[in-house]
Amino acid sequence: MNITEVILFGGLALFVIATQLGRHSVSLHRFLMPLVAVVAVAFSYLKGIPTAGGDLSFEIICTLIGVAFGLLAISLVRVERDGRTGRLMTQAGIAYAAVWLVAFGGRLAFGWAAGSVWQQQVGQFSFDHQITGAGAWTAAFVLMAIAMVATRTVGLAARVLWVSRSGQTRQALAA
Repeated sequence: MNITEVILFGGLALFVIATQLGRHSVSLHRFLMPLVAVVAVAFSYLKGIPTAGGDLSFEIICTLIGVAFGLLAISLVRVERDGRTGRLMTQAGIAYAAVWLVAFGGRLAFGWAAGSVWQQQVGQFSFDHQITGAGAWTAAFVLMAIAMVATRTVGLAARVLWVSRSGQTRQALAA
């Protein structure tokens, strides 16, 4: 992983965190921007999904790890209706940011270490688990990122719908 990639992925992580951290009104923009960013990275780096040897299993495991991180992230976001305006709001704090920093930072640190100080260990792991090369690692990590962002986005949408509909139900019962 070169310095350009570190800056690109670090910038993506900061973008996702910065646009979601704090209290924000719910909007389509807040749902789409992280997805657009991660899909753009996927188009740049995901040249295919290797399936030979242990590649597919490895990619599935990394994708599931991304889903788990996404579920953890969404569990740390509060969705509520603003008492003054009635608008739906999201609130994400430091714990939410920490999950993103661990997920993105971990991938960045690993990518850098795999190309330098852990090169031999990564090669041995790849050999032991029949991972065919850098393309499989790239696909696995990109799929992990996509899965995390997609899970967070779908989970947040579901929670927004639930809060929105539960408010409508309470209003109907009160009438």
